[in-house]
Amino acid sequence: MRSMALLTLLIVAIEVSAAPIPKSLKVKHSQLDFEGYWEQTGSNSNGQVGTVSHGKYWKIEKDKFYYNLGQMEIVQSSNNGPLSTPDDRQPQIKLYNDTRCRLEIVDDDLTWVFANDKSDRLENCDVGPRRVIYYFKRVK
Repeated sequence: MRSMALLTLLIVAIEVSAAPIPKSLKVKHSQLDFEGYWEQTGSNSNGQVGTVSHGKYWKIEKDKFYYNLGQMEIVQSSNNGPLSTPDDRQPQIKLYNDTRCRLEIVDDDLTWVFANDKSDRLENCDVGPRRVIYYFKRVK
């Protein structure tokens, strides 16, 4: 009787593990979803609080970002920069021209660090010397 109960439990466990996972229960990697429109809310340069600069809105695409947007649309006069991911295992580490960056998202807040020191390992988004940090809120 006991072996029959264990066998039934084993069969149920195998069938449950083989069932597809509903989309609503799948883990979403929103902390890596950088694409979209962002409103700049502040900045910090070398540990000193800065002001909103380079336009109120920025747009991030997979391999490019646009800044100096006065409104949420890309216009001919918008500035843009190339953005690449040197290592797919670290999607939060980006390269803008030859400057290394780190992007982190918590809820709808984005922190973007530009490291002006090549020896900076960018292990976090803390303020510090030779770092320029921009703070954003997701708009769209």
